[in-house]
Amino acid sequence: MRRLLLYSIGLLISMSICSAHDADEMVGFAKYLLREGDYLAAANQYREVAYIESADSLKLDLMLWTARSFRLADIPQKAYQYSTHVRKHSAGSSLEGYARLEMGLVALDAGRVPEAQYSFTLADSLTSSILPANYKRFLELFYKSDSSSPSSFEGSSINADLDSKLSNLSVMMNNADYKNPLAATLFSTVLPGSGQFYAKHPVDGIQAFLMVGALAFTTYMAYEYENERNDAPGGLFISSAVITSIFHAANILGAKKTVGYYNHRLRMNCSGEARFLVDEEYMDYFEIH
Repeated sequence: MRRLLLYSIGLLISMSICSAHDADEMVGFAKYLLREGDYLAAANQYREVAYIESADSLKLDLMLWTARSFRLADIPQKAYQYSTHVRKHSAGSSLEGYARLEMGLVALDAGRVPEAQYSFTLADSLTSSILPANYKRFLELFYKSDSSSPSSFEGSSINADLDSKLSNLSVMMNNADYKNPLAATLFSTVLPGSGQFYAKHPVDGIQAFLMVGALAFTTYMAYEYENERNDAPGGLFISSAVITSIFHAANILGAKKTVGYYNHRLRMNCSGEARFLVDEEYMDYFEIH
């Protein structure tokens, strides 16, 4: 009986050692998948290890890596779900700070800027990492989501080189050659398609000019035809004039929208480059490259 008991204990110990060894191998493989860019496979691998891990602290850390991988795999619902779980079970710790960071990134990717700013601020207060401060600075410069509170960045630390690059991109964005929507509207009202040319969309401008021009010419011919036959314009002219007016109004509205798209693209070029720089620092920090 004693020998059987000792054998059982030895078997349990060996199984736990093998299990720990297998878990280490699985984590190593998950990190390899992350570095290779196979984020979904990495997320599934981290999740599998988290389920078999018995230590709570390690389990939460693995679940955070699961959330991180799901976000990089562009599955925000899963990323938010796992981040929220880690946040709830690690209150007041640096782990909660990193969970808040992931929640903020999910919100930022979805365009929920105030929520992202709130999460980054909390993350910054809970961790010693510069990552939350990087994203706070990014929001401050490129989204101005809290313009009423310019001191919201005080106390945060950020890499000086990165801060300089972000500031330069912000200046470029603010001084970009933005187009005036009112000017585009006036141009296209006078000459169809000229507003689109003004917004540097020549193909749209040519299409608008030819379409409205052809309809205007058709309307003129209808007027001449009915004026010769009936000494007064009739239904053909009226219907042609209505169609031409509709297309001309669409041309004017299109010019305004084209300017909006052009200005948005200018802003996104600068903010996109800035986001790339901040994300690159994030990837380097977690050695995901």
